[in-house]
Amino acid sequence: MIFRPLLAGALLLVSCGSLAESGVLSGTTASPASSPGRPVGTAAPGYIRLTDDPGGWSIDRPATWFDRPEAMHGRAVRSYDFSPNDFPPPPGGIGVSLRLAPVYPGEEALDLEGFADRNVWTATCTACRRILERGDLSIGGQPAKFFSVYQNQPAPFQDLEPYLYWLVRSPFFADRVFVIKGGPAASPERNEVERMIATIQFFRPAPPVLVPTRSRDEVIASVRNPGRTITSAEAKLMRYGDFERAYNDVLRADAAGPSAIYGGIDPDTLVWVVAFTGSGFTPLGGGPAGLGIAAATPVPWGWSVMVVPAREPYSWSGPMTGGPGTTWPAWFDALPTRG
Repeated sequence: MIFRPLLAGALLLVSCGSLAESGVLSGTTASPASSPGRPVGTAAPGYIRLTDDPGGWSIDRPATWFDRPEAMHGRAVRSYDFSPNDFPPPPGGIGVSLRLAPVYPGEEALDLEGFADRNVWTATCTACRRILERGDLSIGGQPAKFFSVYQNQPAPFQDLEPYLYWLVRSPFFADRVFVIKGGPAASPERNEVERMIATIQFFRPAPPVLVPTRSRDEVIASVRNPGRTITSAEAKLMRYGDFERAYNDVLRADAAGPSAIYGGIDPDTLVWVVAFTGSGFTPLGGGPAGLGIAAATPVPWGWSVMVVPAREPYSWSGPMTGGPGTTWPAWFDALPTRG
């Protein structure tokens, strides 16, 4: 969970969960009206082809392996049956996780290794990691980078180091990097993972899905929790990326606050942004102590704006901001909406 201060007297709480569905494509060269493409050929005998139509990619995995959807147009593939929390892997087991990671403003000029330094490695300090292998290769017909990285993690995580990473830009997304993590590298199945990576294809992403599976009335009703008194409420439908850009424009106009916030949520995710005023709701981190540090006596909020999923699954929450007083957040009225 990330905590950052916003406008005066406000607090931002960002929490991310598992997202398996997506809305509008962002930064893609494909026309929204075009039909999606498909990977060429078929999977080899003994393999199963996995495709992510909104993400515009496919990979072939061994038929005896297992997979689950993940966030960011992603997929987790393992050599063993697994649950969402699959740590630790069985002896000799290996896995691959694939996702389309957003490129945030200011990162457009980064090369793939620079992007990894900022967004991919688990260890954030240079002294805490060692790049053991580097390589240039082609994935899906696109230039790519390969790394084997040892990161100084606490036990028992360090026992599984190093991990393998591949980074490549999809030809259909200007604002994403396709990030693949495999490991542990010492597994005897490493060669199988490398064969899987060689099967990756990119194709024209599917048209956007703009129909919510949760209505405006349902979302507004969800903020009327017991103990709260809601005096006014409104909800707007949009992609998360649209909310983030519009809200960052608000922040940049306020010299007292941060210049931007980034919630780590896929920009294509269809969301409801809900604004409400009233009483009986208090930030998780407390009042003026801010930054997620609980105050001894939390200051109740009088207004709030929160982001919630508009399509299934609903088991995650996005950014939430608010503050004392009962003034309606006028910047909410200027946010874009799809309905």
